[in-house]
Amino acid sequence: MFKRRGRGTLKREVDRATDPEIYDLKTKIADRKDTLADLELELSDTHNELSRFEIEYESRVGHLERRLEDARDQLKAARRRTANQTQGDDRSDPDEIPDVMEQFKRTWSRREAPPPSPAPDVPAKEISKEELKSLFRSLAKLYHPDLVTEIYEKKRRVGVMAKINQAYAAGDVATLQSFLEPPSSPEPPRRKSRAETIVELREELQLLDRVVRDLENELNRLINSETVRLMLDVTIAQREGRDLLGEMAEELTVEIEQAEAEYRALR
Repeated sequence: MFKRRGRGTLKREVDRATDPEIYDLKTKIADRKDTLADLELELSDTHNELSRFEIEYESRVGHLERRLEDARDQLKAARRRTANQTQGDDRSDPDEIPDVMEQFKRTWSRREAPPPSPAPDVPAKEISKEELKSLFRSLAKLYHPDLVTEIYEKKRRVGVMAKINQAYAAGDVATLQSFLEPPSSPEPPRRKSRAETIVELREELQLLDRVVRDLENELNRLINSETVRLMLDVTIAQREGRDLLGEMAEELTVEIEQAEAEYRALR
């Protein structure tokens, strides 16, 4: 028996047989759009994870780094003052020696961690995480600003993609679905000749190749950034049962205590 072919499969075979060159170009364009959507999704997920990590890092480590920097500054000033006194020179240059007491107060004053970002809304139960990702990919193919050259339309798409990214991060399915139907063209497209169609398809393919290359470069820069590398190290440490941020906080606390103890001894 012959295996029954789906209508979609039959149409593709007819298209391939009718005009192999146009079919090949359209297939490559569809493939590039899939790649573009995957890259945009990975970038969005990475930015969201990075934002959450930066909040946690600030609350556990960042404020200690600034406190250590202040403690070292006031210790440096105290050492300079002590050296001047030992040499019999009680004069101090206000431009070189800062107000030590002011620095002391600033160091010991409680630093408030930035308020945590609001917890993202839980995605609607009727849509899974993978379906949410698939919805984002579809929208990226429709609205990516680099797929157009007209300035006004590009700016409009930048705004739309910003809203799409925000909705995706919050799991706002309703907002994402509201962007699924792009505004229809006010005029029906003019029927093009085969030569015109091939030229347009080639130009679209070249544009997609550039966009994909730019997205790959952007993703590589982000992944190779110091913050993302630290985030990955923290994740790997967690899998090994270690709290890397806790270890960093403990080391910073020890250094702060040592600097402040020496400062008190020099007072």
